Amino acid sequence: MNRSDPWSPKQLARRALIVAAAVETMRRDGIAGCTVRSIASATPFSKGTVHYYFADVREIVDAAYLQLTDEYVSAIDAVADGETQPAEAFWRAVRSYLEGFKVHRRLGLLWFEYTSWAVRHEDQQGVASSVEAIRRMFERRLLAIDPDKGDRVVVLVRYLLGAVLELSSSGVPVEDLLADVGRICGLEAPPRRRRADHARDCPVCRQPRRTGP
Repeated sequence: MNRSDPWSPKQLARRALIVAAAVETMRRDGIAGCTVRSIASATPFSKGTVHYYFADVREIVDAAYLQLTDEYVSAIDAVADGETQPAEAFWRAVRSYLEGFKVHRRLGLLWFEYTSWAVRHEDQQGVASSVEAIRRMFERRLLAIDPDKGDRVVVLVRYLLGAVLELSSSGVPVEDLLADVGRICGLEAPPRRRRADHARDCPVCRQPRRTGP
């Protein structure tokens, strides 16, 4: 079969199974643990079969991390969709995004590991795809408040990605970060909470299916 030919439904299902195995391997052992051997061992397939469906392990890692990102974004959307007003939904999405990284610090560790891995392998596309998934989610939420705020989204996402480092390495209050987001987006930040409501806000803990590492 020529790789330029479209995959059949059966072949797409096998590719999805390989990516799912890579996701679980990544959660358990990090990026370094995602070898073709370890991924194949978590599937019914041989190493040769894995190589047939993916050009190299970099393609698998990129696909697996993007799936993790998509799951996290979908979980945040599920949290934010509980709000009826666009502004409240936006702030709930921001809070949810930050809360997951603040409490589940392995999320941030895996992000740093993945970006470092991508730099070493000169692989910019995978990181760009994950960042774009996050950007689209916040853009949709922010434009629902004000269609003229689209130019704030790039700066917002850059700030939030940087905030992951601070959340993973210090005890910075989420409320302080929300105030910064308000200044970036030209919005009034929500009232400060005295204590976090992790069970209500966390996109990892609220979902029946595990999201993120």
